Parts: sequence; C-alpha cells; structure tokens
Amino acid sequence: MSKRKVVKTAWGSKQVEVPGLPELTRDEEVTLRQEWRTPNDFCNVLDGEFKFDIDVAASIENTLCEFHIDIDENALSTGTPWVDPSDGLLRAYCNPGFGNMMPWLEKAISEADRDPSVVVCVLGLCAPSTKWWTTAVHAASEIRLLSPRVQFQAPDQRIPQSSNARDCALFIFRGGGKPLGRSAHITTWRWK
Repeated sequence: MSKRKVVKTAWGSKQVEVPGLPELTRDEEVTLRQEWRTPNDFCNVLDGEFKFDIDVAASIENTLCEFHIDIDENALSTGTPWVDPSDGLLRAYCNPGFGNMMPWLEKAISEADRDPSVVVCVLGLCAPSTKWWTTAVHAASEIRLLSPRVQFQAPDQRIPQSSNARDCALFIFRGGGKPLGRSAHITTWRWK
C-alpha cells in the first residue's frame, strides 16, 4: 500500500492528495469536519447495550441504524421527532458535530421526556467548563467519560485520518427524567 501524501492548504489545514479528486474548498472542508463517523468498534459496544432504533444526526453514508434523520429532515426541528413510542422507536443515538452541542442536548432532553421507556444517547466532548455541560449534568440520568478516546472515522478520503485529541463523554437521557435537584451519575467507562 502506498503512503498517502498529506499537503497543506492555502488556509492552513491539511488534506490528502487523491488522484482524480480536486482539493476540497475551505467551505467543503469546514462542512465535512462536522461529519466524522462514529467508529464501528464503539458503535457495536453501544448497540449491544442499547439496541438503537434510530440515528438522529446521520447521512445515508454514515448512519448506524436502519432508520435515521439526515440534514434535510432537520433533527432539531420541533416537527421532527426522534422517538415514537407508538411505532416502537424508543432508543435514539446522536453523534452531532461538536460545534454547537446545546441544541442537540435540549432536543435529547425533550425527546426523553416523551415516554418512560425512551432512551436517548448523545456523544459529545468532555467539556465541564461549558454551559451545555452544566445543562447535561442536570438533565441526564448518566454521563460516561469514555476511555480510551473514541477515534472517529474521516468523512472523506481527502481529510487526513487523525487521532482524537479530545476526551469524549456519552450522555444518557432516560424517559421519566430524574428527581429534581439530582445531578447525573458520572462514571469513567472503559468501553474497549
């Protein structure tokens, strides 16, 4: 296997030279950087435990479930439910781009409140100094700090595969909520 040549772009990022494919524009690259896929080994562990019915921040290329909500369906819209107990859709998985976590967490909270049998899992960064982290601590049933780090899969062959330099957490919202004033149970989870 030949070594892939990584080159610096005019805007300072790096891309892989792929014969027959043009260099990504800055806008394309920025968009793609929010599309990193959850790796199969992590998905298999999660799905083994939760048996997800729907992937709510996915595309046809990177969905983990038979049912998914893509960008055209706008998973954050109030008119787009993630779960539907009457149809047996009770367990939702969400790996949003990490650029703005708050709306995803707010939607996960409202979806989990729909029915006591609902479970919504959101993968995000471990970022205790952020406002959205505080929201999650007060609304989630459980937060798992992930060890080892999740190594996401590049969304395009022109984006160099790299190791994840940030710690991640899995936020678990269970239907029926939790008693007021209680924070989430936080634990380190050796998933691998």
